[in-house]
Amino acid sequence: MSALNLDYLKTFALVTELGSFSAAAERLGLTQPAISLQVRALEKQLGVRLVERVGRTARPSAAGEELLAHAGRIEAATSQAIEAVARHAKGVLGRVRLGTGATPCAFLLPPLLADLKRRFPDLDITVTTGNSAASSGPSMKTCSISGWSPCPSPAASSMSRRSSTNASSQSRLWEPISPRA
Repeated sequence: MSALNLDYLKTFALVTELGSFSAAAERLGLTQPAISLQVRALEKQLGVRLVERVGRTARPSAAGEELLAHAGRIEAATSQAIEAVARHAKGVLGRVRLGTGATPCAFLLPPLLADLKRRFPDLDITVTTGNSAASSGPSMKTCSISGWSPCPSPAASSMSRRSSTNASSQSRLWEPISPRA
């Protein structure tokens, strides 16, 4: 069985809510035959009758009631998925990894990273500092930026967010990460 057409499912739910194909057509800005065609296609796909026509009123059949019980959850799950992906489309969520020497990290990047983190709080920023001659050696330091903090200052290079020394006077917005082997 192929996937449900969400527009057809929404149309079916609206027809049963309003009790009329014409009212659903008016609400959706479509013609009544287009609404009937969508419901018929959904019925054909599922192999069951979803709507019973009693006089001029459209009511869900037993199978239609079963489908309606799931329709709200399907709509909610679809909306949540679209919202989650929309954050990525807006460019406000993701991971940024920077590699830099200690001097730029201490003096040039702080205002830039602070602004970046303020504008995009869901961004995961990782900065690796070290000398180019020792690009993979033990002198490399990597930190993960949380909040809006920039790179660690050279004086605080051994500071960890988890350390308890003088917690009130020092910003603990970065955390060293072990260099990759």
